[in-house]
Amino acid sequence: MFQLLITLLLAQAQLTPQNLYIQGYAQNAFSQYLKASEEAQTLNQLVKNFIANPTQDKLEAAKAQWIVARKIYSQTETYRFFDSPIDDADGPEGLINAWPIDEAYIDSVKGKSNSGIINDRLGYPVIDKETLMSLNEKNGEKNISTGWHAIEFLLWGQDFSTNGPGARSFEDYVDGKIPNADRRRLYLSVITELLVAHIQFVAVEWNPASGNNYYASFVNAPDSLSKVVESLRFFAGEELSIERMFVAYDMQDQEDEHSCFSDTTHYDLYYNYLGIKNTLLQKFNGISLVSLIADKDAALASQIEAQAIAIDVALFQFPAPFDQAIFIDSSRETIKLIIDSLQVLAESVEQAKANL
Repeated sequence: MFQLLITLLLAQAQLTPQNLYIQGYAQNAFSQYLKASEEAQTLNQLVKNFIANPTQDKLEAAKAQWIVARKIYSQTETYRFFDSPIDDADGPEGLINAWPIDEAYIDSVKGKSNSGIINDRLGYPVIDKETLMSLNEKNGEKNISTGWHAIEFLLWGQDFSTNGPGARSFEDYVDGKIPNADRRRLYLSVITELLVAHIQFVAVEWNPASGNNYYASFVNAPDSLSKVVESLRFFAGEELSIERMFVAYDMQDQEDEHSCFSDTTHYDLYYNYLGIKNTLLQKFNGISLVSLIADKDAALASQIEAQAIAIDVALFQFPAPFDQAIFIDSSRETIKLIIDSLQVLAESVEQAKANL
């Protein structure tokens, strides 16, 4: 009888609004990472098609899929900043999304035709997964050898245009057209496969069906809701507003923007924020975070909801491309307004965290 009572009490505890939200949040994390993994696999297949027989059409197809996959992945960044599987001590985040990168660490650049791992056959005779992972952020945080932006650079090349992205030719991958085309093909293939593997690793950790993984510990931990709210505060108030927007706005340097080779930083910003907004407003198992906040402070919940929607509208209408917007006065005003609004939202979320 006593054991039955314990079982009933535990079952009842699982049905609290907070637990329902946390379970739904974790299930959604898995769904998002799984989708990001699938889109990365499609990118990998298109890269393989391209390097097997390089043509401009195949290069354009790979570039288009990079943008599609990147949008999906960008929404998952809301599941960071609390020692989750992607960025705990052993997490692969730095191998997936580190930036900004020194492109000369990877390949030849303007004025340095022999630079980079690709062109250094003596220094790096072997290009494989283990080698490139070991070289990532070695001897400098800009020494990025893997991940989204290394792939981006190899697909687009450097961006010297004021009205478009980089314009790398498919001939960079054709033997006899440019030195070390074979190593460039191999390098691109290896890091795209690594991207898939690393995202799949994170997805498995969030999989509700896996059993003894991060999902199982997260949904049962007493501080999970606090972690979610703090990650939102940090992401909105520091990472997105400061590191990803204000630094480039303030320095007016293209190298400080997130996706500088493809000119798709505006997508990064919008879909990063979409992850934040969805975490606040989307219902998981019928419960939204803003509804949990409303149970404690209805006025604050309404304020957060209004702020979240206003930022979403502003970012959706963002004056792209970002690398040009940072120089135009009217666009700079818009950027600064969004930065300030993210800071205010972070303050509201911090207040909600205290209430919760």
